[in-house]
Amino acid sequence: MKKLNFTLLFLLGLIFITGSFLVNLYFVFRYNEVIIKEASRAFFQEIMITREWNASMGGIYVPVTDHVTPNEYLDDPKRDITATDGLKLTKINPAFMTRQMAEIARIKDGVQYHITSLNPIRPANKPDPWERNALLSFETGNRECFEMVKQDSLKVFRYMAPVFVDRSCLNCHAKQGYKIGQIRGGISVTMKSEGYFTAVHNQILIIAILFLFLLIAGSAALLFFKNMMQKQFQVIIQQNEELQKNIHTKDTLFSLVSHDLKSPLSGALGLGEVIQTEGDSMSKEELINISRMILKSTRQTYQLSEQLVTWYSTQKGIGEFDPETLVLKTLVESCIELLQVRSKEKEISIQNLIPGDLAIEADKNMTEAILRNLIGNSLKFTPKGGHISISARLSEEHEVLEICVEDDGIGMPAKTVHALMTFDFQTPALGTENEKGTGIGLTLCKEFIKRHHGTFRIESDEGKGSKFIFTLPLTKKPR
Repeated sequence: MKKLNFTLLFLLGLIFITGSFLVNLYFVFRYNEVIIKEASRAFFQEIMITREWNASMGGIYVPVTDHVTPNEYLDDPKRDITATDGLKLTKINPAFMTRQMAEIARIKDGVQYHITSLNPIRPANKPDPWERNALLSFETGNRECFEMVKQDSLKVFRYMAPVFVDRSCLNCHAKQGYKIGQIRGGISVTMKSEGYFTAVHNQILIIAILFLFLLIAGSAALLFFKNMMQKQFQVIIQQNEELQKNIHTKDTLFSLVSHDLKSPLSGALGLGEVIQTEGDSMSKEELINISRMILKSTRQTYQLSEQLVTWYSTQKGIGEFDPETLVLKTLVESCIELLQVRSKEKEISIQNLIPGDLAIEADKNMTEAILRNLIGNSLKFTPKGGHISISARLSEEHEVLEICVEDDGIGMPAKTVHALMTFDFQTPALGTENEKGTGIGLTLCKEFIKRHHGTFRIESDEGKGSKFIFTLPLTKKPR
């Protein structure tokens, strides 16, 4: 059975590699043909630009030499002129210039140009059979022809595109009945195929070596199948450990919920029973105090419930994530206002040191939740008369903004910092005035920062205060 499986995998791999090799061969031929075609098209465009320049000048005059004689097919009374110093000049029109360029290209680059037409003025411009077929196809709407053909026992690439009549053409061809926009003829470009076949041969050789290597490597990989299975087994073990960790996290969460929901609800229930049984004999001041305690317990329960719902949404991926450009200073001010009552009760000053021109690209609700939790945490563990500051600095290398919530509170030992950064949930510690927490605020902060691809760290010394530092994306265009 094992041998059969090994053979089957080998055959499947061989079929795949062979198929991929054949597909790559096809694309090698196709790719090189495209290169030749683009080069031919570029030569054609170069000729057309040169002809257009010549026509826009009304032709150019050059000295008559053994290699440049007057164009007998140019019907122009000013074809030949004599300069004041006696130098004889003859006019070079676009067609004559094309022939001159074709001769230079043939000698220098091995590229042949040929200007031709179904109705040529010059007999030498008569099309050959391939060019004639191309010209006829232009009359039916085709706009270029390209193929490899056999010419004089050699294979060559041939390209041809039409030449349309414009106003400058009518100087020579109006008498033939042509009108602007009609096809006057075409220019063919012939290129040798030696370079093409050399490139194809080299690329096929490289691909063959590559696929041979893949075949050998694939065969060797099958021999190590047992090791691969062991690695898969290790992955399963790791996933199982992750599952156990998640189960532990859930258990910790349920433990916190059972304690933190039960305590305020029990307190509120007990106070309600006191009012029911002894309310008639209580003074107004006693009733107000009890109502305040019930309100405080209810707020704690609501805060925990809200954070649990938020945490659940982040775990299931159902929470909305809508980044937008936000002015950070304004966002911090709104969070400070929400916590103003708590800060006044503990006589703690909160200073917003964020420059007014800093903007971030972040989800507004998540960012507010991060700031509220971190500032609220500093309020909780900072004694009366303390100080909290919120500052930020740019990190241009990573295009992020580093935001710091710093307090001069009681601080934490290194062991506590490590626990906060390692575990998802913590049993909430009491604040400097026995304030209670939910135990999941910091977990939400880490989750929301992670959604922004940011980082989070804590710097703290026991008795010297703490710094909560996180990063958020910096917008390039602050509002």
